[in-house]
Amino acid sequence: MDKKNYLAEGYRQLNNTRHYKQIKTPLFPQTSVKVAKILNRLRNSGVIIDKQLQFLLPPINLRTRRFYMLPKIHKAFNS
Repeated sequence: MDKKNYLAEGYRQLNNTRHYKQIKTPLFPQTSVKVAKILNRLRNSGVIIDKQLQFLLPPINLRTRRFYMLPKIHKAFNS
């Protein structure tokens, strides 16, 4: 797939308001705090062990998320 068609497919997907909504600020800073609290509660109640907690905790140095897609080039793009 050439760059022009790849970008067109990306914009087609992102402009689908049924699946995507533009947001003003990133959600991951607040979400990562909530996830960490839930995981710590699970650890404190004995549901998971320390090793699982460390694996599941969000990273400390958060980075901006990016849109990523793997278009199926063997399918028609008219759907």
